[in-house]
Amino acid sequence: MTAVMLGLGGAVTPAAAQVNQGIHVVVKISADPSVGGTAIGAATGTINGVPVTLNEASWSDTHAKQSPLFEGGIAIAAGRAMDILALFNYGHAGGNANVIVGSVGGTPINANFDDYNFFGAEAGIRLRRSSGLGPYAMVAGGFRRISAIDARLFTTSAVTEVTGYEASVVPTFAFGGGVLFGDRNLSLGLEIGVRYAGAPKAASNLGVTPVSGAGSRWSLPVGIVFMF
Repeated sequence: MTAVMLGLGGAVTPAAAQVNQGIHVVVKISADPSVGGTAIGAATGTINGVPVTLNEASWSDTHAKQSPLFEGGIAIAAGRAMDILALFNYGHAGGNANVIVGSVGGTPINANFDDYNFFGAEAGIRLRRSSGLGPYAMVAGGFRRISAIDARLFTTSAVTEVTGYEASVVPTFAFGGGVLFGDRNLSLGLEIGVRYAGAPKAASNLGVTPVSGAGSRWSLPVGIVFMF
């Protein structure tokens, strides 16, 4: 059925032509691994009066490389080959344990991190075929709220808990593309994209002075899409 619909081009049947009409519900389930961004900026200072040096670390160093991303919302037809998107999302990346993040007096500092938890909303557009099926491209922007991220720092003689980032609302941007198969009642497809999230606010009581900026995150969501 799908092959016939795509092959007919201008001779699309009335039922197929309805695919791009009205409002459709969109659900996406993806793996959202970190591919860029700095979780910890190189820093020096003191914690509880003790001189400390922290090394730069990426989000894939401090948090799980594979992380789930759930999105849901609507696609509103705005022409023969374009939809307006409004999507809510939720995701998290589990915090890694026993990550060496620096040293104090020559003694390594290990850290256990809180999860990178967030929820947000985005709006954008999807460019597609007039039938609504086949390949498409999308771009969207919005915001996400990231929960506070604490870390427990371990040395051979002490354990200290610090707040790395305060709960923050940051801008987001995403673009990508995919392909849909099915009919006007239910479409199923695959999507891959690139996603950026801004840096949350660094905690004011951390006790160290950053040498380089940190906090923004780039990820590469890959997953399945349902539209009905």
